[in-house]
Amino acid sequence: MIGIALIIWSRERHFLNLLKSWMACIEIYKPDLVVSAVNPHRVYDYVLYLLCKRMGIKFITFQYSMCVERIYATTNFIPWEIFLKKDYKYYLSKKRFG
Repeated sequence: MIGIALIIWSRERHFLNLLKSWMACIEIYKPDLVVSAVNPHRVYDYVLYLLCKRMGIKFITFQYSMCVERIYATTNFIPWEIFLKKDYKYYLSKKRFG
């Protein structure tokens, strides 16, 4: 039990350190816009994304499209699996397969 608490504590500490670091960068540089080459999917860039959203700073990220070798810029990072799960549950409830 102590080991699990230690793991949770170290993750929380890491998250809070990231918050402090990104907040310091935002306060120093005062960006109007943040551009990310990829979706914020790791802890360090997701924290920046959340801070930008909370502070009203535009955040542009690039996402792959379903077309081969095509990407597009977006200002809102949406985990598409949320929509896919809704559609999947809807079609399962209709039972129109086969």
